[in-house]
Amino acid sequence: MKKFYLSLVLVLVLVLALGGAAGAEDDEVDSPIPVEEITLNTDSLELVAGGEVGILRATIKPANATNPKVDWSSSDEGVATVEASSDAVVTPLAPGTAVITAITEDGGLTATATVTVHPDEPTPPTGGGSFLGPLLLIGGLAVLAGSFITFRKLQAR
Repeated sequence: MKKFYLSLVLVLVLVLALGGAAGAEDDEVDSPIPVEEITLNTDSLELVAGGEVGILRATIKPANATNPKVDWSSSDEGVATVEASSDAVVTPLAPGTAVITAITEDGGLTATATVTVHPDEPTPPTGGGSFLGPLLLIGGLAVLAGSFITFRKLQAR
């Protein structure tokens, strides 16, 4: 009979211990970690209309925030558009200025960058493949030299 009571006490102790631990786990709920700050990798971009895109990168603090998602917008989509992927890709469309805004889904915190789009300027010729310029120069020098020789001959008479 002693063994029975001892076994019963042991079972009760185990049930209470396990039941208490399980209850404690159920009571613990992970609380959300809010976004406290958003910053961008730069506060301005200089781009050329129709040229290469610019990249903006948002950093959220703390890094382990529950909802680190960011929405992006442009103040003037006629000047520059923004497309979000892992970073924001800014496409320069026309000369002007636009403000790109990053806003956190959690808390509505914002960070901005000013994008200045310059007109597309034609690239000056480099003369890389043309032999016409040097040929004209040599021809001009030959004509000039021939004129000088003729002048000297006339002067000698």
